[in-house]
Amino acid sequence: MHEDGLDDNFRARLAAVTRGAAGLIPLVGGPLGEVLSQITPKQRQDRLVSYIRLLASRLERLEAQDIDRLLSDSERIDLVERGGYAAAASTTADRIGYVATLVMNGLTADETNIVRRKRLLALFEQLDNDEVALLNAYGQSYANSSADHWNNIQRPPPTHLGSGQKEFEAEKLFDLGRQNLLRLGLLEKSSQI
Repeated sequence: MHEDGLDDNFRARLAAVTRGAAGLIPLVGGPLGEVLSQITPKQRQDRLVSYIRLLASRLERLEAQDIDRLLSDSERIDLVERGGYAAAASTTADRIGYVATLVMNGLTADETNIVRRKRLLALFEQLDNDEVALLNAYGQSYANSSADHWNNIQRPPPTHLGSGQKEFEAEKLFDLGRQNLLRLGLLEKSSQI
């Protein structure tokens, strides 16, 4: 357990705001408000606390005057805030780590790269964990010829004429991830004949 006080301070504020907003929904507002105030804020709070701790541990490596300079720049502060939103929405520790790394690299970059880091963060938020893993596998396959990078990809079995509806749906959902990477310009379709 950390003694930095981050665990308890956020929880009370988030619970009150969430419960009030959910109460505006007729019929299910009460039960939904209770679920949202107990489960969702705690998870988001835990994610945000993880992000803050990761960022703080990386900032500790810098000199005090560098930290003051970095955090007095409104563009860098905006990057930290956007990272906080992305971390709160993240569902894995790895993803929170990616966000913290992206933000930290932006904090120490020049002005042009800060804007580009914000753009990269916005792009990262459009990807789910499966798409990130898929993009990583494609990137590693371009870098070396080993097939090990595809071992972590949970690809459904190929469909055929005798496949059932579930198999077709599984393949289509998998393919939608690849299509999103193509749509975002992160992959290019090869024109193989």
